[in-house]
Amino acid sequence: PKGQMIWEESHRDEPQPEKRDIIWCKLDSKDYRTVTAHPTDTTKAPIKLEGLSNRRLAFHGDVVPIDTINKCVLLDADTEKAVSNTHFGASFLCRVDPKNPVQFFPLDKQYPKFVNLPTLTRREANGVVCFDPKSINSSPRMNNFIPMECAVKMLFIVKFLGWRAKYPYPLGIIVGAMPAGYAVNTGDLVLRIAHNIPFAPCQPHVSLPSSIPQNTSHIFKDAFSIDPEGSSDHDDALTCALVRKEGDSEEYRIGVHITNVQKYIQKGTELDKVAMERGCSVYRSPDNCVSPMLPEVIIQASSIDKGKPRDAFSVVARVTLKNGDVQRIHRVTIIES
Repeated sequence: PKGQMIWEESHRDEPQPEKRDIIWCKLDSKDYRTVTAHPTDTTKAPIKLEGLSNRRLAFHGDVVPIDTINKCVLLDADTEKAVSNTHFGASFLCRVDPKNPVQFFPLDKQYPKFVNLPTLTRREANGVVCFDPKSINSSPRMNNFIPMECAVKMLFIVKFLGWRAKYPYPLGIIVGAMPAGYAVNTGDLVLRIAHNIPFAPCQPHVSLPSSIPQNTSHIFKDAFSIDPEGSSDHDDALTCALVRKEGDSEEYRIGVHITNVQKYIQKGTELDKVAMERGCSVYRSPDNCVSPMLPEVIIQASSIDKGKPRDAFSVVARVTLKNGDVQRIHRVTIIES
């Protein structure tokens, strides 16, 4: 892991003041306090870390160095840097601690509680301070203040900022709040936070080439897609054509075609990086809303729409059926069509 390489490189030539038994483990958190560290060396037994201090500086699923003598995460600057860089900006849905308005418990108990970014005015003593999410990477600006009697009935969106080794809790920043009662919009928001689905559309600047040569070496007609009503981007389609029929034996050519968007995306560009981070378009309620992986201009240019030629990657197979049963799959070919 990257964090392991950073730690080993920085400690290679340093004299060790005391002997430590350090092994690398993946953390499996059960609740706020109890964590099991599973060594990457599977010949070693799991280590149980108990107490807030012992799991300090690391999240559920992190691979970090473990001090097996003290049974805790190794607290040093390199672990701090690796963990903070990995999780910076991650969102968590939390409830405020009724006894302490600057501390927040994630609904998912596998993660530690957070401390909200403090303000100079100390208004957080009587309620929760929310910040402008657009100001996180510069100078955080206060956006709203919610009195404590209202805050205890709400859910909060907390973004992770960092975790210093000397503190038991990570530092977060409140960027949103909503009622705790269930509603379709609330449920949609919870899912988007839990699965890190982008809130904003994909907006890198893209200018399409004035003309793109069409591949005419293989042309498939009568293709059809299987999509719900109202779908705006058709990224795959099927074809099925009868090639030969002899008695009760039939041979078909079956094709699966996936639209070729790579002609619009150059490797290493901003658009390529954003698409890699998003991975796919996400459809969600209400009203079949979508968080697209690509900008609308590319979706429109590559969607396999009726009557419009599109370049695609195609997987084609010849299949023989007899009395409706598959007898043989002759060959499978991958081509650019």
